Amino acid sequence: MGRISAAKKRRVDKAAKGAAARFRGEKENVPTTRALPKAMLTMRNNAKRDAATIRGFEAKLSRAKDALRETRQRADVAEKQASNVRHLANARLSEVKQLRARVAEQDELLAKQADLQDTVNRLRRTNKTLLMRASRSSSVRHRAVAKALARQTESARIIYLKQKGIVPKNIRRISRNLVALCGVSAARVSTAIGVFARGLGFRVYGSISARQVGRHIREGGQLARLQMVMAARKAKSATVACDGMTHKGRNYTAQNLHIVSETGNIRKYFCGLISSPNHTSETQTAEWKSFFTRLKEIWNKCPLGTHAPMAMHHFTRLIRGMNSDHAADQHKTARLIMEWCQATDREARGNDILVSLPPTELLAVLCENLPRHIDRIGGAAVYQLMSAEERQAVYDEMYRELSIKLGQEAFEQLPASVKRAVDLFVWCGCCMHKDLNATKGGNVSLMAFWAAAGIPGPAKLMNKEQVAASASSDSEAVLRSELAAGAGGVKLAMLCGLLFKNKSDKLGQHESFRIFFESRVGRILAYPGTSNNRFQSYLLAAIALYAEAISYPYMREVRGPQRTESNALNLGPLHEKLIQHCKDIIANPDLLLSLDAPSNYAAGALDGNQWEHPEIVFAVHQRMHEYPHLRGALVAFFTGALEVWERFAAEYRTGGVIDTLSDSERADIFMPNTNDACEGAVGDGRQDMRANGNITLATHNAKSMMRLNGTDEFIETLSDDVLAHFRREARVEDAMGLARQERARHTEERLRVQRERREKEEKQKAAQDALNRRLDSVELCLEIDTMRGWTNNKIDDQLDWHRRWHRQRCGKKCPDTHQIPLKASVKNKQLKLEALTAAVEYYSSSGAACDPGVGSATETPGETSASVRDDFLTSEMTLDDLVMYG
Repeated sequence: MGRISAAKKRRVDKAAKGAAARFRGEKENVPTTRALPKAMLTMRNNAKRDAATIRGFEAKLSRAKDALRETRQRADVAEKQASNVRHLANARLSEVKQLRARVAEQDELLAKQADLQDTVNRLRRTNKTLLMRASRSSSVRHRAVAKALARQTESARIIYLKQKGIVPKNIRRISRNLVALCGVSAARVSTAIGVFARGLGFRVYGSISARQVGRHIREGGQLARLQMVMAARKAKSATVACDGMTHKGRNYTAQNLHIVSETGNIRKYFCGLISSPNHTSETQTAEWKSFFTRLKEIWNKCPLGTHAPMAMHHFTRLIRGMNSDHAADQHKTARLIMEWCQATDREARGNDILVSLPPTELLAVLCENLPRHIDRIGGAAVYQLMSAEERQAVYDEMYRELSIKLGQEAFEQLPASVKRAVDLFVWCGCCMHKDLNATKGGNVSLMAFWAAAGIPGPAKLMNKEQVAASASSDSEAVLRSELAAGAGGVKLAMLCGLLFKNKSDKLGQHESFRIFFESRVGRILAYPGTSNNRFQSYLLAAIALYAEAISYPYMREVRGPQRTESNALNLGPLHEKLIQHCKDIIANPDLLLSLDAPSNYAAGALDGNQWEHPEIVFAVHQRMHEYPHLRGALVAFFTGALEVWERFAAEYRTGGVIDTLSDSERADIFMPNTNDACEGAVGDGRQDMRANGNITLATHNAKSMMRLNGTDEFIETLSDDVLAHFRREARVEDAMGLARQERARHTEERLRVQRERREKEEKQKAAQDALNRRLDSVELCLEIDTMRGWTNNKIDDQLDWHRRWHRQRCGKKCPDTHQIPLKASVKNKQLKLEALTAAVEYYSSSGAACDPGVGSATETPGETSASVRDDFLTSEMTLDDLVMYG
């Protein structure tokens, strides 16, 4: 059955309800019996109608019932359908609930999506903002950088010389370099920094005092010595060099150290300018010991050396040679340094032996040796009276001698090759001094040539006093003036040097000479210095050919830019060649004097290269006809120079130390060809002390070491704790008063020397007085035949009388032809009589026999002044006394 819609069902129910309501209303309206007939009729009629109506209604009701049944059926069907619908609706409701749950989830998702969308939108807006910012970032960045740079530049253009009262590391470096490298005085460092800063657009706050700058310099000096120690720790060998000078009455010695590293690199280190009370070899050796002791102490105190301390033998085992000039004191100094190095090595070996002994055995050895040292100082009683420090000194000396003894015994057991390697020490002379002294020797031989050949020679160049003495009637005075006056090109060059290049700026014609040559030749010429320390200054004046043949080629090989050897140990063949070349020229002077000599430099020059000044050689040959004695003079000059060359090149002799060096030893030991470094150091020290009158030696040494050793770069490699340590050490050194201690040491040494000299002079004076009293009692005899029968003692008395007479008459510069030989050289009677005969003849010919006063004792010239000088130096002087004495 089809489904009844809800609307149709409602209509059917409404119609049924309406019919039932009408039926109830009609039944209630039936008439009563009193009105029955008419009413019955009406009622009959009405009943009929009603019956008909009822039948109609019944029919309708039936139909309605049918319809109702049908409707009920349909309703049942509909109810079933509704039940189905309800079940379906319930199913749909559950689905709806599920859908609603899903919708809720979707709503949540949509809400989240909306939130995400909002976030996306916000991020898009942010992204867009960032994109816009990014598009503007370059300009913003540029503006920000510009602002930052402006702020940074503003702060960077401010220099603080002090930070919390401490000078920063970079300012210390600047102050050191300004003084050491730029020559700025310590008092003007702060001003100089301000001038530079303002010129570059900076502002400076604060200041640095001269005292602080001085401490910075002292730090640099300490660090320069640390630099040497660190170089020595990685070295194969080292050689020392020194040279001395005198400035304002004080002795100074410049020290240099050449170190060969493990890789073979050679480095020169300036060790400082040392002030010494005297210039003896012992003092020079003591100064070297003091220098290396200071290096050892600096290393052992600093943080770098606390875990690896050094002893003296670590330094002395590196020292393999010495370079200096050829003075006798330098030879002795080299020998003393070699002995010191050997003693230090033996002491170290012996100390190793003692340290390795068991305690009981060591104690027995010490107890065995200590009594001998106690007896040496005066016995146990004296030892008991000594202080703890003095006893410790005795013990240390005993321990040192014992170590050296044991070390020597251990050393003797080594193989010969090892012993030679341990004790190897080379001395080599400066090549510049070799040439200088050879030139002097040649000039001496040249001056002797004139007298030997009976040639007047160059004119005497006398001073005013010598001219006046030569014009007197006193033959002895004339002879003395001629001997004192020089002659020749060397003397002329020296006089020109005194006139045009005097050491004192207040003397001579310095600027006049320069201005004159500017007006004549169009350019300023400076006359070269002719001091003895300036080699080759006399060569062109003395003999040009020697200079062209020997000196210039030799110096090109020694110190020229094209030299092939920078190690003096390899110059043996050069000196052999030079000596042979001098012999060749002596045997054949035509190598320099022949007609083709000017162009034949291959045979004439030592190195076979072109003449240094060809025009000089050509000029000599053009004027050879004016010099008839040139050949003899040339041979004499080369002969004298050869004698000096053979003597001054003795270290290169066959079989000597240098000659027996192996190739590896030559590579490991470096010796400079010349001592120019020390020569320059003493000159630099003299100039610095002249320019800065109050500068201390420690400050000068610190400046020079930093400049010459490249200490500034070394300082940059050190850590802050090391620099802080040396800042403290600089303050300690600054407070020690080293300059005052040095002056006190000099004064004490000078007073000691004066006391010894005075005691010596007093002894000499007493001996001379005794001799004078004895000679005053001697009766002069002029009869040689009478004296032949005398004893040697009486003849000696006559000779002593004549010696005294000669000293009184001629002084120290008595001619050699009139000198009486020393007593040691006339050992037998015959020699004594010959000397006495010559003395009597000279005495008689001089006319002194007519003067009865001649020969008596007189005061020696200079005794009074010497006595006054000694009194002045040994007395306690006041300022007024000093002014009066001056």
